[in-house]
Amino acid sequence: MRLYRKERINDLLRDEISRTIMIDIKDPVLNSVTITAVKVSSDLGSAVVYFSKGVDNKDIQVIQDGLSRSAGFIRFIIKKNLCMRRIPVLKFKYDDSIEYGMRIEGLLAGLTRNEK
Repeated sequence: MRLYRKERINDLLRDEISRTIMIDIKDPVLNSVTITAVKVSSDLGSAVVYFSKGVDNKDIQVIQDGLSRSAGFIRFIIKKNLCMRRIPVLKFKYDDSIEYGMRIEGLLAGLTRNEK
């Protein structure tokens, strides 16, 4: 499979999973979840879905459990809305890159204040 096709599938799945969580899933635990990336395997049999939590202080494990419970329904909606022969099994993983970036930014801001 060409890399370009795989990237298009990743983007397509990310958009569809985000839309499904926002519109079709009524779980209040998932109302502030953002899907940051999707990485499908080369055979399209599985996909790792990276998510970040919103500004609320919900526990990451509670959100991940809610997403895992909803995985079958999300796959059902994807199958209904997209013309894909094979819908990957979804595994959700927390993306801490936003928090990491904010922590680094805070450290850098502290350094610049100390230099003055």
